[in-house]
Amino acid sequence: LAKADTSVDQDDEMYKTEENDNITFEPVVQMPEKVDLVTGEEDEKVLYSQRVKLFRFDTETNQWKERGVGNLKLLKNNQNGRLRVLMRREQVLKVCANHWITTTMNLKPLSGSDRAWMWMASDFSDGDAKLEQLAAKFKAPELAEEFKLKFEEFKLDSEGTAHTLEWDNYDLREEVHEDYSSSS
Repeated sequence: LAKADTSVDQDDEMYKTEENDNITFEPVVQMPEKVDLVTGEEDEKVLYSQRVKLFRFDTETNQWKERGVGNLKLLKNNQNGRLRVLMRREQVLKVCANHWITTTMNLKPLSGSDRAWMWMASDFSDGDAKLEQLAAKFKAPELAEEFKLKFEEFKLDSEGTAHTLEWDNYDLREEVHEDYSSSS
């Protein structure tokens, strides 16, 4: 039989604390109290949400540019029934898509992919309304098809009345607050 190694036991004895040792640690940085973020989505119901990679077509370079990765949401305003698309980038929560869903919008498949749809919208994500060609790429073809069905369904509101072009001219900057620092 080999003799047991007692050097580990001797090392442990050296690090044992006595019962009357009162060690306290003070925080280096004081954390602020929890702050509720105002996002502009408080009066809206999420009708659809799916993680996508969003692209914007850059007319100057004739290329698709990535806007971000995050949850693309279809939201319905509880007060007036308007429907909109909203997407925030993961982690930083910066708005990268924010526009109304109108009857004039048409989804078209993005060439070469069964997992992506493109559409034109008057987007407010950068502050002012700008006509953008957007594309959303999904993880699977089934998710892309589900989005298309929901999008087409939501072109008409729950009462069956079509959203008109007047929604395109409504200022969405009042609906979404990008500056979270003002809520602290």
